Amino acid sequence: MSRFVVFVLLLALAACGTVNQSIEVAQGERVEGDLRSVNGAVRIGEEAQVSGSLSSVNGPVEVGERARVGAITNVNGRIEIHAGAETGPTESVNGAVTLGEQASITGNLSAVNGSIEVGESGQVDGDVVTVNGRVSLGPNARVAGKVANVRGKIALDGAFVEQVETTAGSIDLTGATVVEGKLRVKAPENSDTDVPQIVIGPQVKVGGPLQFDREVKLLIHDDADVGEIIGAEPECFSCEITDL
Repeated sequence: MSRFVVFVLLLALAACGTVNQSIEVAQGERVEGDLRSVNGAVRIGEEAQVSGSLSSVNGPVEVGERARVGAITNVNGRIEIHAGAETGPTESVNGAVTLGEQASITGNLSAVNGSIEVGESGQVDGDVVTVNGRVSLGPNARVAGKVANVRGKIALDGAFVEQVETTAGSIDLTGATVVEGKLRVKAPENSDTDVPQIVIGPQVKVGGPLQFDREVKLLIHDDADVGEIIGAEPECFSCEITDL
């Protein structure tokens, strides 16, 4: 995000929210409209409801268990969405995002320079994308769109997703993960000598195709079910995968 865009965002937040102080919504409370803070946290209590969006610059955003809020945006701070909560599209710049067990997001979940973690049975009905950071999905987590990054590990353990895509990251699929469509490793725009490692474990299903636009180390378990492989020669193995 450019400095100009951040500056404009700061001005907008200052005009419509709080500066140098946090915003707290109590357990079970209902709030109409947007909540915005600069240099402060935004915290939503358990089972609270906010009809509008949440925004923060230089502070964390936290949504309590079973709370319901609109879209979330954050610059220079983490976003933590606790178990059973429901939110709109969620975006972080320079901060990690955690989606708790059985929590759900209507829209995309994205980050720049931050990791993304989706807990057990978490749901995202759009894409899960980060530029520089790890993406991890727990058992029965579901993503209606693609899971993608440029750099960083993608680790899916018993998750259900539509597509998986990276450029310079590794991919680790375990726990009977299902990828309905394509798995792709894109060619980098500049020189990159590190060879990504792609691990497809036992009982994992990738509908395919598996497309590799650059050199990779591809390990596929004998008990995996994969589609057409383009651009790589797989190495098959039959052993328990830990952290290859």
